[in-house]
Amino acid sequence: MQSCHSVADFAYKFPNHFLSWRKNSNYKVCLSVKDEFSLKKLFIELKNLNAPVIDFREPDLNNQLTSITLYGANEFLKHTKYLPLAGKNICGVSSVVRASLSKSENVGSNPTPRTLYNNKIKIEKNKWQ
Repeated sequence: MQSCHSVADFAYKFPNHFLSWRKNSNYKVCLSVKDEFSLKKLFIELKNLNAPVIDFREPDLNNQLTSITLYGANEFLKHTKYLPLAGKNICGVSSVVRASLSKSENVGSNPTPRTLYNNKIKIEKNKWQ
């Protein structure tokens, strides 16, 4: 999964944010976008807001932007809460990882264990059809 690369790059570039996340939350949400253009647009928007965000470009795909990681401070949530959970659309290659500050924050695509379980069942059913 491409998001693993962007998380590793985020930890390297933003060690203080990463350590704060690891110590205080350790909670993450993986979201998806419809295409690379949408991912680029979101990345540029977040960079322009000085958000702690990193991009990952896949060398094996002609340096296509395939994932970004964002430290989920409350002021940036409105830019990602409309995005669906990664895995709902199996076709997509682009992903957004949002590391949340706290487990209790209310975000639009924040999954519950039941949601994750239901999504896994739907994905497994569709995988073999």
